[in-house]
Formats: sequence, C-alpha cells, structure tokens
Amino acid sequence: MQTYLGDLYRIGKIVNQDYGAAVAQDLALARSNLGIMYRDGLGVPQNDTEALKLFLKAADQEDASAFLFLGHMCLEGRGCKCDPEKALYCFLKSARMGHPQAIELFARYGLDR
Repeated sequence: MQTYLGDLYRIGKIVNQDYGAAVAQDLALARSNLGIMYRDGLGVPQNDTEALKLFLKAADQEDASAFLFLGHMCLEGRGCKCDPEKALYCFLKSARMGHPQAIELFARYGLDR
C-alpha cells in the first residue's frame, strides 16, 4: 500500500505522502521509486549519490528495475565512476530477471546473442 501511495506522490496526485513508511518496511520497489525521485529531483532535491544508494539497496533485494536503473547510472557516471562493464552486468541481470525494458535494450542493440 505504501508503495502505491509513494507512486501517487511521485506523479503529483498526493502532496503529503512519501516513501518513508514503505522504505522503513524494507520494500525494494519503494527504494527504486524513491531512487528515481532523487535521480530526477522529483519532489526532493536532485541527488545522484542518494539515488545510487537506494538503487543498490533495492538491487540487493533482487529488484529488476533497480538493476536497470543502476545500469544507466553506471553507464552515465551518475553518482559513481562511469563503468560500462558494470552497466552491462546490471542490464543483463535485469533482463534475466524479466524486466521488459532491459530485454528490449538487449534486443535493440543485438546483445541478445
């Protein structure tokens, strides 16, 4: 429930809700969504370092979206040193977990071979 409230907060439907309760309950999806908010500065100050921390914690919980977001952060050097090999690992992990955007990314660039 808190994750969905956080989604509504992120898209501006609810002003007084946040991801605090969901993150406190150790929900990976909430961490990934809060990471997006910090990465993009949505309702919070933009902070790549905080976004990276949240994505790493969600990835530790095997969240496929977190691996996709980590891949982009590593590829772009946001919150960390640019590391294309680590980015590829994260994209592959996300794709193997069934994340549709990661699967499409591999297919688009012919990396699914």
